[in-house]
Amino acid sequence: MWGLQEVRETFQKIINRFQTLVYCLNKCGQLLQLLTDCKTCKTDIHTCSKDVHCGDRKLEVEEDEDLILDCALTWHHVSYGIKNYIFYRVWGHTEQHIVSGPDPFLVRKEVTVNDSGSYRCEMRDAKNMLCSQMQFQVTGEGGPDSCD
Repeated sequence: MWGLQEVRETFQKIINRFQTLVYCLNKCGQLLQLLTDCKTCKTDIHTCSKDVHCGDRKLEVEEDEDLILDCALTWHHVSYGIKNYIFYRVWGHTEQHIVSGPDPFLVRKEVTVNDSGSYRCEMRDAKNMLCSQMQFQVTGEGGPDSCD
């Protein structure tokens, strides 16, 4: 009986490691996965927890071009449940909410120099838990007709 218990504990450690390596596709953030236990047919949500800060991005746009902030990460589409993306404009320690919804993109048409600066986006789940966030530093230049 003792040997069987050791085998079971070892197997559980291997399964936990396998789930971490294979099921947790996210390099950052909180990935939620609905898993089914084949023996009991019970489903449960498995959370792959990593640092929610998923990096800083630098973008350069010319005046009158469109600015597109892409908050989608490769693992977002497999994360279980409803996703809500929230975009903010950041000035120092102050933030202004721009838009929120299921779309992971923010598009600003025909930007001007005033659109340069810091932006932040978050992906939250149905319970409003922060799953990932990214910072964007946007710099702008005059358009092709500008005099430099």
